[in-house]
Amino acid sequence: MRVTVHIPSNTEKDLKTFAANQNRSISSVVADSIEFYIRENKRKAAIKSIKSMIGKVKISEDALKEIEAIRLDHDRT
Repeated sequence: MRVTVHIPSNTEKDLKTFAANQNRSISSVVADSIEFYIRENKRKAAIKSIKSMIGKVKISEDALKEIEAIRLDHDRT
């Protein structure tokens, strides 16, 4: 996909320098950066969601036993 992005000139210089130092194209650096940014934000959102559940969610002992049994079975295969 082709996208036009306007960035500050100092960022452009840093981007060109970084890409050259890594022997990569500007396009690949930008694509990787966007992928990282999205992945990192999803991770942070998941952590925030999990933290909001702490102390609110109770897992039955049976569920924990089932999880452990599945884990042990998986370790054997």
